[in-house]
Amino acid sequence: MTFQPNQGLAQEEVTERVDRAIEDNEVVLFMKGTLASIDEFRTALSAHSGWETTPQAYVDGEFVGGSDVLAELDERGELESTLAGQ
Repeated sequence: MTFQPNQGLAQEEVTERVDRAIEDNEVVLFMKGTLASIDEFRTALSAHSGWETTPQAYVDGEFVGGSDVLAELDERGELESTLAGQ
């Protein structure tokens, strides 16, 4: 999935792309960068997670959390099984 800054995509199209990325992939990580500069992208992610910040990780279509949550899962030895969808 690619977006260019100021690409002028409608909110509905951005939301559809984010939805497809989450639904069509076992693991998705949305990170800061070009995408974070697009308001429509942040709105679409917030609709899924309730969070306005990135990074955001999704496993099997479910929101897992951001970098702090992933680090905590790693410290507890649960990151691998979480990413495997277990």
